[in-house]
Order: sequence, then structure tokens, then C-alpha cells
Amino acid sequence: MRDLEEGRVYLQHLSLAHCDLEKKVRAAKDLLLQLIAEASPNGRRETIAERLADLLDELSDHFRKEESGGCLEMALTRVPRLADQVKKLEQQRPDLIEELDEIAHSATRSDIGSTTTRFARFSERLLAHEKAEARVMAEAFGTELEDAWNCD
Repeated sequence: MRDLEEGRVYLQHLSLAHCDLEKKVRAAKDLLLQLIAEASPNGRRETIAERLADLLDELSDHFRKEESGGCLEMALTRVPRLADQVKKLEQQRPDLIEELDEIAHSATRSDIGSTTTRFARFSERLLAHEKAEARVMAEAFGTELEDAWNCD
């Protein structure tokens, strides 16, 4: 029983981290959309590149914490049939990091519209990944956790 309660406390902390990450993704997306509305948005490419690089650092740190905390492994010990879903989520992480890294590095050279389109696609994939993690954790630890990970 104590392990379950400790797991729930950890998962609540993790849900806050997920919401924080989601807010930062949405803020970066909003910045890009705001810059498109400006008269000369391409003049702010450095700002965009810096924001995306910060987000890349945040995402890398987020994934490292998830991996070191063993949240998905904890879910597997409780519900072994989640193995395929967990494997898929773990395999997505490097691809998401690589994709954001490419967008951030090309932001100073790319047209703002292109960067915005690429980032919008990336953010949809990332948020889908995070929601899939929430579903796995909710299945392993109780459906109320899925609601706790709802950041809207």
C-alpha cells in the first residue's frame, strides 16, 4: 500500500511537469503565430531559435527525468500487458528530440512560415505522445490520473 501511495505522489509531481511542458510548447507556438502577424517576422529568427533551443533543453530534461524516475517501468510492473505501448513511447523520445533539434537549428535560416508549420506538426506529435503516456499511467495507477494530467 505504501508503494502505491509513493507512486501516486511521484505521478502527481510528474503530471505537473507534463503540464509545465505543455504550457511551454503552447507558448512557443503562440510566439510563432504572433511573429507571423508582424510586418517583418523573419527579422526575429534569433528569438525563435532561442525559444526553441530552450524548449529543446526542457524536453530533453523532461525525458531524462522520466527515464531516471522509471515511471513507465513502474507502470509495467503493475500492468505487464502495457509493454507494447511503453516500448512505443520509449522509442518515440529520441525522434521527438531530434525533430525539435532540427527545427531549432534551422529556425535562423528558414522562413518563419516554414518554421511555424514544422513546429505545429511537431507539437501535435509531442502532445499526442504525452497524452499516450498519461493513458498508460492512468491504466496502471487509476483513471483519476488521466484527469490530473489534463492541463486545459
